[in-house]
Amino acid sequence: RPIPLTEYLKVNSGVYDASTLKLIYNIQPIVKFKSDTGDVINLCLESLLAGHSVLVFCPTRSWCETCAQQIAAEFRRIGYEKTDVGLQVREQLDGNAISDVLEQLKRCPAGLDQALGRSVAFGVAFHHAGLTMDERDIVEGAFRTSVLRVLVATSTLSSGVNLPARRVLIRCPPRSRDADVLTYRQMVGRAGRMGKDTEGESFLICNGSERGLGEQLVRAQLPPVESSLVVGDLSSSLKRAVLEVIASGVVSTTEDVEVYTGCTFLASSTGREELGDPLAACVEYLQVNEFVRVTGHALGATPLAEACLSASLPPDQGLKLLKELHRARQCFVLESELHVIYQVTPYSVSEQWGQLDWLRVLSLWE
Repeated sequence: RPIPLTEYLKVNSGVYDASTLKLIYNIQPIVKFKSDTGDVINLCLESLLAGHSVLVFCPTRSWCETCAQQIAAEFRRIGYEKTDVGLQVREQLDGNAISDVLEQLKRCPAGLDQALGRSVAFGVAFHHAGLTMDERDIVEGAFRTSVLRVLVATSTLSSGVNLPARRVLIRCPPRSRDADVLTYRQMVGRAGRMGKDTEGESFLICNGSERGLGEQLVRAQLPPVESSLVVGDLSSSLKRAVLEVIASGVVSTTEDVEVYTGCTFLASSTGREELGDPLAACVEYLQVNEFVRVTGHALGATPLAEACLSASLPPDQGLKLLKELHRARQCFVLESELHVIYQVTPYSVSEQWGQLDWLRVLSLWE
């Protein structure tokens, strides 16, 4: 990292060093709030007064919107008070720039979302999959230019959009199966803006019952990176990779295939010599199942291979779909739309049913 990162674990009012789990200090609120779960508003206010921006990660859309509106409401209340803190809040928020952002949001095809408008008016916004593309672009641009000082988002922002901030706050989810170490590392990696900040800091916020999970997350190590082109059994990933470069015309000979696979992470991590047998078996599989034509050392794609490439299907699923289509030609049922729906449903969808965390699906839906 070009910018140092300091990680904290916050349990109730105590702030602990993430590496040693030793208590550093207890939070002393700048302002007393009626409802500030996890001291999120105080931590945001602290950064605002210091002239910095904050990213707050919440597990669900509804939580994002509620949290953003609570922070904005308190900023509004403090800003109207004739106190030193109120004066500082007014100085930090650029009213003219915020008005411009609101005007841009009003000109969106969907108009100004009322919940978003109430938050943006006081330098706060939420960001999740429910926003339109226009709304996302406007919110992201305003946050990058520090017109918006607090952005409350779902975890998808940690990996999908480059929006760093000086301080990152992570709300520990109540159902945290998805709160794995990779997601956590992506979130804390947003702390610190190159060229604007000299350091970054992250707070993983937990209550007493979530302390064990919090300690596990901050101390966990990232798993080693492994290639998806698994060697041993003839993997679907390896067959798909070879098929796609042949069908797209990237390679045209067996020597080209060897050069291509030699440039993969798998080759660098295991050695090129270990790829020989699986690669030969892969080409043989594609030839036997009529995906490629082999003439000497030359390789050519068949219409089946081109169809799989166009449909983004791996060879195994392509063969399965071809078999289903042949069967449908013999007895296609037209009494209802059920058979048509069955034919067009991607296999990847049905294969995921058994792996889904339905409580997680429910929380995302809500």
